[in-house]
Amino acid sequence: MLTPTEIYDNVEALAARRPEGGAFGLELMEAVGAPRATITRLREEAATGAFTWTRMLRFEVVPKGETGVALDRMRAETEGRPKAKRSRILVAYDGEAIAARDTKIGDEQRIGIDALAYEADIFFPLGGHERHVPDPERLADVRATKHLSRLFDAVRDANPGWNTLADRHALNVFMARLLFCLFSDDVGIFEKDAFETALQQSTRTDGTDLKAFLCPASALMGPNRLN
Repeated sequence: MLTPTEIYDNVEALAARRPEGGAFGLELMEAVGAPRATITRLREEAATGAFTWTRMLRFEVVPKGETGVALDRMRAETEGRPKAKRSRILVAYDGEAIAARDTKIGDEQRIGIDALAYEADIFFPLGGHERHVPDPERLADVRATKHLSRLFDAVRDANPGWNTLADRHALNVFMARLLFCLFSDDVGIFEKDAFETALQQSTRTDGTDLKAFLCPASALMGPNRLN
């Protein structure tokens, strides 16, 4: 079984490749750790652009702009079947956007492919991981925590030499300051979206000059931090 972090990374790579047609659905299964024998068995059916992994996944390729409509149709069809015969995850894909629904807990995502990696947890059941969806008022907090956790892991993984107590403390302090900046954007401590706007306008999209932009925080963390 793949770990959640591995699934997030795999789905991010899948979104970057954007395979066409039913191949996207098969690669999605592979990204979450579905059995290879099942993927092989579904390959011929997937070539038609739609396939069903019994009680687990129903996948359809649809025309551009029709993912939402297709998901609504799939949902209605699924709810008309006995619970024992319903697919857990419904997915409609048009090459640019995706609409997905977890039929057990009622969670949905209707997003562009670029955002797929951020919401990859909706596919966790396909890889053997059960999900908990919080009450609506807590959902934003949970999603924010998920994204910050991934950022923390990415910074730590990119700097394997940061293994002392001082290193860990410095990274924790940096994450707390980053969270404060994002929070301040939202509640009016800063001018509206001041931090986000500054990042977008003053740094490259690949982040290679982010250290220079965040030099006060970098200096506080000591030499060779935030590389």
